Amino acid sequence: MTAPLLVWVVSSDQWLRACLRAELIERGLEAVGYEELAQALPEGGVPSPISPDAILLDLSSLEPKPEELRALAATAAPVVVLTARVMREPEWPPWWRPTQVLRRPLTLGQVADAIQQVATTS
Repeated sequence: MTAPLLVWVVSSDQWLRACLRAELIERGLEAVGYEELAQALPEGGVPSPISPDAILLDLSSLEPKPEELRALAATAAPVVVLTARVMREPEWPPWWRPTQVLRRPLTLGQVADAIQQVATTS
């Protein structure tokens, strides 16, 4: 028996985080929620021995610092970014790009589908 795929859900929006975690768990994934990106990342930007299979980063509620993005890139996990519909796409650092960018409005199922797809293909 293999361990379920691990997904980090990073959003300061409590309801999105809770509902998306529940949906992913229902689909057989292990989903862990974080209110801030710094909570998910290991101390000092050193890659954790337990790396997620996928990460959802809700940029409509967060503004990650460059050092947080560097630590995120060090995980080598695919990152699905969720943004507000009217939000201008951020200027990504040249050393990092998200795997996929989703714009609201979306259903929880559509977001979960995207996360599940990148987690299973990584």
